Parts: sequence; C-alpha cells; structure tokens
Amino acid sequence: MRHASRARVPISQPELDLPELPRCVPARRRRRPVPVEVSTPVPVAEQPGFDFDETPGDVPLLDRYGLRAMEHWRHHAPPHHREVAEPRRFFAELGERLASRVTQLAVPLEQQLPADLPAVERIEQVTRIRSQAEEVALVEQLQVIQDLSLAEERQLAELLGALPACELIDDELLRFDDQVAQGRELEGQGATTVAEEACRARLTRLQGLLAVANDPDQAVPQRILAAEEAAVIRDMLTWRT
Repeated sequence: MRHASRARVPISQPELDLPELPRCVPARRRRRPVPVEVSTPVPVAEQPGFDFDETPGDVPLLDRYGLRAMEHWRHHAPPHHREVAEPRRFFAELGERLASRVTQLAVPLEQQLPADLPAVERIEQVTRIRSQAEEVALVEQLQVIQDLSLAEERQLAELLGALPACELIDDELLRFDDQVAQGRELEGQGATTVAEEACRARLTRLQGLLAVANDPDQAVPQRILAAEEAAVIRDMLTWRT
C-alpha cells in the first residue's frame, strides 16, 4: 500500500505574518531592606553646654535669636558666658529682646519698600533688611558686654585699691606667730588660745582671698567675689593691720 505523498510548499510561497509574542521578562529578585539606625534624640537637660536643675517643663526653648546670642557671648565674652547661672533661661530671654530689637530696626525700612515691588524681589529685600538688622542688634549686644566688662573692671580696681597688699598680710602672719610664741614663753602657756587660732585663721583666709583677687588669670567676677570677702575680713582685722 503506497502512502500519499505530502504536498510540498513551494519555495516562492510567502511566509506567514504571525503576531510577535511578548518577551518573557524574568521577575526581578527583591532586595532585602537595609536596616537604618535612627539615633535617639538627646534630652534637653543632657545637651552639651547646659547644666541646670530645672525640670523639662520649666526649661524654655531657644529660638534662632537665643542661639545666636549664646554663640555671640561664648565667642566674645567667655568669662561672662561661663558665669551665667541659668544659661538656657538667660539666653532665651536675651533672644526675645534681640528679636524685638531686630523687628524695631527692620520694620521702618520694610515699610519704605515700594508697594508695586514684585513678590520675589520683595522677599529678597526683606531678607536683606532683616539680616542687616540682626547684625546691628548683635553689635549693640557686644557693646553691652563690653560695658559690663568695663564696669566690673572698675569695681575690681576700687576694691583692690582699698585692700592691703599680699606682702603686708604675709608679714602680718609672721609677726603674729612671733608674738604668740613670745607670749607663750613669757606666760608659760603650752597652747594657743581660741582667740589666737581664730585670728590666725582669718589672716590665712585673707591671704588666700587676696591671692585670688590679684590673679589676672582668674575671671573678673571671681576676683570681685574674692575681693569683697577680703574686705569683710579686713574690717575684722583692722586692729592688727
């Protein structure tokens, strides 16, 4: 039995125009998420540069003017900056006064700007005016610091001028010890009296206070405190000096 032969497709027959199948795009592998470390915010009371006993609810916040005032004092008047008892409260109030002064300086100039000034240019002009007002206010603040320093230096000079010299107290201590020793020899006493011990303690204290008050490496406020206490002890020892 003969099989029917298959009909051959002529070579000249055109190929079928089949629609193009979409390409199979392999699915992308998902990347594992990278863990991000988030730093815990530092509590207000633990921020560097501040040390106060206030509760968080009582601690005022520093605005940009308070921060600028704090940096201004820290740079131009380090001794005064260190002597501030409650730095955050002090510079918060100082920042409020600084902001008020900036507004006082800037508003009149802002009111002089033309009413038909384009919005973008108005913003630029207002920013420039505010920046200049801030610089003027900070310069005025620097003058206040300088005036405060001069006033303290004058006060210190007056106190030191009324106090005895350190060498005088050194000599007084030697003389006092000699007199006490001679008195014990003459009277046969074996120990110093309470009054003698108190007097010598005052002289020793006065000697140390005068050393601090005359030390230029110490902060002026500390020297003033030492000089004021030395003046009190001096009055108690007037009969000996």
